[in-house]
Amino acid sequence: GQAFTRMRSSPSAARGDFQMKIQDSSAAYASVDAVDRDDDEPRPPTPDTPLERQCPSWLDWRVHLAALPILFVGLLLLVNRYLYSPSAPCDAPSSHPSLFVRPDEALPYSRASLLAALGYEEDCSYPHRPTYCPRKTADLPSSDLADTDGCRVAIVGAGIGGAYVAWRLLKEGNYTGRDICMFEMTSRLGGRIMSLRGLGQYRDLVVEPGAYRIWPAHTPTMWALKETLRLNVSCYNPLDCQRYKLVDSDGANAGLIVMVETLVNKTVPLGIRTFPRHKLTRLNVSSEEEGPITLSFANDVHVRADRVVLNVPVRPLLEVLRESDLPATMMTVERWKALHTLEGETVTKLYLYYSDAWWQTKLHLVGGDFSQEGDSQHMLLKGRYHDGHIRCRGGSNATEECYGFLLAVYEHDEAGETARF
Repeated sequence: GQAFTRMRSSPSAARGDFQMKIQDSSAAYASVDAVDRDDDEPRPPTPDTPLERQCPSWLDWRVHLAALPILFVGLLLLVNRYLYSPSAPCDAPSSHPSLFVRPDEALPYSRASLLAALGYEEDCSYPHRPTYCPRKTADLPSSDLADTDGCRVAIVGAGIGGAYVAWRLLKEGNYTGRDICMFEMTSRLGGRIMSLRGLGQYRDLVVEPGAYRIWPAHTPTMWALKETLRLNVSCYNPLDCQRYKLVDSDGANAGLIVMVETLVNKTVPLGIRTFPRHKLTRLNVSSEEEGPITLSFANDVHVRADRVVLNVPVRPLLEVLRESDLPATMMTVERWKALHTLEGETVTKLYLYYSDAWWQTKLHLVGGDFSQEGDSQHMLLKGRYHDGHIRCRGGSNATEECYGFLLAVYEHDEAGETARF
């Protein structure tokens, strides 16, 4: 049979090799026939064709050196395509469904780390999937850094607890807005509440990776606050209406962050001072228990206050206390119990987005749990049909288009052995 190969730089016709036969003087390739020749048989003359310009061997260092510029340009094009590929703005329509996690297409998780290593900031839009990025949670307003004098009450943490304390102190009338200073380690509101809004192919869904339910039997203060603020709620599980979620005027999920935003919107106009990006590292209390307290932050800011409210999770709070200079008389039995009442847990939540909410449209499941043990080949499944945000558009109940998120995993334990997989 025949084969096509490039002519070597010094073709030979030894026994078992190939004898070169030029079929076309302008061809870039030569047809060869396998022959069986004696070593002393004369070789055919070198043809006068373009192939007589011998091609260097791929092992020749000159070939590698000449290819370096081509490889470098190709690498630049690849990096440019990966980092700067044009994509529509976050609010542009897209034929690709929005996703938080899609089961059939993994997110490019290395993109953010690569951008960070190169000194660029992630803009939340992935190439060809502009609707991925959620609408940003409201930032904590930033007061003048030089205006930290006269803080009678320093609140550390702009989560639901810190926002509630500020609102309650002003509501009772014992302090003015100027008396209260709020410090937050990050730039956003909410703390453990982190509602991701504006998701989905129509940018009208909410995902709650953090706290998101109100349970009157266990969180009566939040329930009373909901009543006072006149926030709308609906049943978290329509089959067992014991817990509730915040909804908008149309009955759609609004996100628990609305409660924090409402409190801050009521207190900031009254003059409280707020300082985002301030991480507390140390407390220094004078020898007098009723004396002023000095708060030291990681950005080398020091603030004195008469009262301090620490709305901080247990573990970082204990780290701050270990670095602090506190009188022994401050650690009363009540305070010690308060520090050790709560324990942290490792929690894993995984939401999957579907353009067709099949558990409702096909199986007609509006509530209930499901689970499947994981192993070395299959991940743990422990989810709920009623948890994720779902919307339906057009038609009757039998034909309407429903889309949304399915909670596939919600696992938590103190050691983290089950939740961390």
